[in-house]
Amino acid sequence: MLISTTFGNETFDDSTCKYHLFACRTEFFPLVNPKQMQLWLAAKEGICSISKHGQLMILPAVPSVSDTIAGKWTTAAYNIPDGFVLKIFGTRKLSVGLGRSLVTANLYIQTRENGPLIGVGGRLSGNEKAGQSEVLVFSGRADILTEEEIKELGLEMYRPYNQSNVETLFHIETLSPASGEKPQVIEREIENTSGQKQIIKDIVHKRMIQL
Repeated sequence: MLISTTFGNETFDDSTCKYHLFACRTEFFPLVNPKQMQLWLAAKEGICSISKHGQLMILPAVPSVSDTIAGKWTTAAYNIPDGFVLKIFGTRKLSVGLGRSLVTANLYIQTRENGPLIGVGGRLSGNEKAGQSEVLVFSGRADILTEEEIKELGLEMYRPYNQSNVETLFHIETLSPASGEKPQVIEREIENTSGQKQIIKDIVHKRMIQL
């Protein structure tokens, strides 16, 4: 399935912003190594059949200013497997007078072909020199994962989930509703060839029954 993302950074004397999209390792997609890697690198290495679609579009963070000075934003589209987990990472640092404000957040999403079409915007610093006030960090069909679902999938959260920071940095919109129900992760016990019992996880899809 196809998703699009804008990633990169902007840097000013009084503020910095960064947004990136990461591929995450789960039991269903164990080949991601390390456990989280930037999506463009996963596509470059062909991890889990992830591939870039079309050409990149690169814009300087400040029009007519070199990206080596103020940063840049790269927009790209990727083919992603259904059920794949992505992490949207954002951080924003502002300096006001003698004070500083630093906000960092991670938002985990799971692609789903029959899921809702969502857009996740990353709010920028608001510097008057910037070319835009927000970048579309993710656009595609996916579910936003709750903290409980993140743990069910066995994901390693490098920072505690912080809903307040998520709301500060990310502007989330549902652009089109889901056409099917969200699958569930269930655990079951099996016995391997050595006779040892182990717990594995399965994704179970609900069938939509029309009467």
